[in-house]
Amino acid sequence: SVFIVLFVVYFFFFFQAEDGIRDAQESRGLGDVYKRQTVAHLVPPGDSDKTELIEGRAGSSAVKVVPFTHTKPVIPQWQQLPTQSGKHSSVLSVFKMHSAWYGQEGWQKELASNVDEFYQMYGDESAVIPPMADRLLADRKLMFQLQEDVCEAVEAQCEGPYKCAVPMAMELDENTCGPASQLHAGALSHIKAYPIVVKPQNSGNHAQFALVFDEPGLRMHIEEIKHLPCLEQYVPHGGAVYKVYVIGKDVWVAKRRSLPDVTSTSPEALQAMADKIQGKFVSPAQVGAGVGYIQFDSGVLTKGINQSLAPPLCTSVSEQGLNEELMGLITQVLGHKMRAGLYGYDILVGSHGDWAGKYLLIDVNLFPGYKGLVNSTKLIQRHMINNAVDMALRQDKRFLMDLKMVEKLCLASLKRAYKNSVPNRVMLEAVESGKKTATVKCIKLGYNSIFTVTLPELVSCSGATLKVYGRGDFGANTSQNRLTYDLGEMGFGVNVLEEITATYYGETIEVGRIEALLPGTSVTQLMEIGNALFEDSTFWAPFGWRMAQFHQIVSKEEFMRLHFDDPSSPCIISRMSEWRKLALNLVSDSKLSKAPQWSELFQGFTHLQHVAEELVKVTNAGLKSAPASALVLGHFDVNTGNIMVEFNGNNAEVHLIDFEWAGPNIAAYDFAKFMVSMYISMQRGLCTLSMDGLMRGLERWVGSYLAATSQLCPKGSIQYAAQASDVEASSVQAFVRDVLAYTPVCAAANFFSNLIHSYHAGQLSNIPEQTSLLLDNGDMSWLAHAQSHLAAYFYFRAQSTAKL
Repeated sequence: SVFIVLFVVYFFFFFQAEDGIRDAQESRGLGDVYKRQTVAHLVPPGDSDKTELIEGRAGSSAVKVVPFTHTKPVIPQWQQLPTQSGKHSSVLSVFKMHSAWYGQEGWQKELASNVDEFYQMYGDESAVIPPMADRLLADRKLMFQLQEDVCEAVEAQCEGPYKCAVPMAMELDENTCGPASQLHAGALSHIKAYPIVVKPQNSGNHAQFALVFDEPGLRMHIEEIKHLPCLEQYVPHGGAVYKVYVIGKDVWVAKRRSLPDVTSTSPEALQAMADKIQGKFVSPAQVGAGVGYIQFDSGVLTKGINQSLAPPLCTSVSEQGLNEELMGLITQVLGHKMRAGLYGYDILVGSHGDWAGKYLLIDVNLFPGYKGLVNSTKLIQRHMINNAVDMALRQDKRFLMDLKMVEKLCLASLKRAYKNSVPNRVMLEAVESGKKTATVKCIKLGYNSIFTVTLPELVSCSGATLKVYGRGDFGANTSQNRLTYDLGEMGFGVNVLEEITATYYGETIEVGRIEALLPGTSVTQLMEIGNALFEDSTFWAPFGWRMAQFHQIVSKEEFMRLHFDDPSSPCIISRMSEWRKLALNLVSDSKLSKAPQWSELFQGFTHLQHVAEELVKVTNAGLKSAPASALVLGHFDVNTGNIMVEFNGNNAEVHLIDFEWAGPNIAAYDFAKFMVSMYISMQRGLCTLSMDGLMRGLERWVGSYLAATSQLCPKGSIQYAAQASDVEASSVQAFVRDVLAYTPVCAAANFFSNLIHSYHAGQLSNIPEQTSLLLDNGDMSWLAHAQSHLAAYFYFRAQSTAKL
């Protein structure tokens, strides 16, 4: 069940995950990973109606209310919550504070202090209502800055005719406004012209709004409200505001009444306007000069005086006639900057003049009332449960990646796999008893984290690999476990010993897998001992055959339909677009542009984010070789670490590993990926092979690939060739030219993915001072990886014949 803790007129709610990572066989030890998940939330007075948005059932999960009291400290009450099955509780905390509480004395100050103490103890990393955003939106000036940042990021991404903007805004203070509300010279230089919308600095105050048309009206309104407000440029928008509600990735819109367009400032016209919006017209006689002004309540303006009436129903963005691409970008950027999943914002669409057609972001709020949204309770409950699951899953993955746990799980899996082999069982028992030692290494931390447990004396296998799957923001669209199993059945990769799954609220999630350690040595390791691997066809010939075999899986239509949403479209097109936009969001919200040591990286980013998608189109259109431009099952990550070489005398067998990025793609991409990986290794001094030597190897590789393809696909467009030497030289050269044309595309895509990794590693919030590949703390610098791919992009771009 999911419980809510009621906090008198405020309330908390929290969730308990039912299961967690576990397995039918307790000997695996995964039952120890179980966590109970807790989520808290505090709502200000007057918002008790939000209980109705949460209480009830979401699928098989119940949401219940449990009383709390605000007169006692939060933490002791929290700690007294019942545990489930005796398991230790881990907390995902979520509070929403009333904006008026900040800076006040009495119980509000004490409660705010309790909340801060709660966050200090339990952290706010995964809060559903982030405290940073909560405090930011409580200050109108900070909200204005957020709106400007969002629109700047959206404008950088949006290529259509629609534009996003924020009305000019400013906050009055002692530097702009003197005694008797006299405005200093130039005080309103940031505002183009009257009319001006006057808003209270406290964003929770809806009653002290005004529409002013001159300085006398502004001064009088300031004197009446007795505090210095915020000012916002009035924009004509046809008398309608679009209230946008967001729950996770879903967006709904309701159209409501707003300030009508100003057609005249005569007393009669302004009085009629005030009557229309249930406001008050303050006449010129009352002001003593000017044309007067209008006071209004923004809540009454949009909802009407009789707020018991049913509000307008929410519909989709397209049904409201709004541009889906632009609204999607605004939602994505705003959600990222606030790190929130339950929020709303207001959009105006300019009706005429310089503002005509522009989308104006004028207000943002956390956890709105979702008025007019059908079934909002179920949607919010499901979102909360998903957040609880995400938090539990992250904690469980951290537990799985502890080296002692890695060793324990891999040894248990190997014992079950080789239970009928006496020599193997004896060796594993010796390791478990401490008589022998296993070597446990972390090979990679990132989208997929990889660990190996090596047992040199094991007879049938050299050890095991444990992989913990990463985040879903790269858009992986297939089950990794199922894809790995199916490819293993075709002879690719290695046997999966066991998969690791977690069940939360009845939903089973793939967390990782344990597989046999593949025999052989990676190209990365082989490069450390010299260039002999690349000098003849010993490596290149079997590499070409293996690549051809993998690419031709595309002909298995049932397999492709099972694993990929769109098996007929090259995945580089969608990934370049999605990764570019995500990287743009992350970089625009970082300090990278202000870090002088990374100035070259940032300048390269500015260039690439403008040309990357066009580069893909131009490159695809310019490919000349039919086999290079063919749609195949691409590996997508053919780097030197994902190619294993197993020697048998003077012969070699090549294996591909790590298929999490596999998908339908242009054949040339995989060749380009390896070329970029080799170039970076050469630049870093990890390989002494010359560029001429690499090009000779590429030709051998392509020749072997084309010969194998002609035999695997005899009805294809390639003339049959018994071996690489039988392939026409012109066919090899055409393919090689297309590979070189694709290297800038490959380098650019990996540049963006490395920036995304930088964000998740905390390197865009804490910019590394050093530009080396390894940081002082031993962590890998993803920004240095991005820098290497940027250099590869410019190098290969200079070699490419494609023109932008």
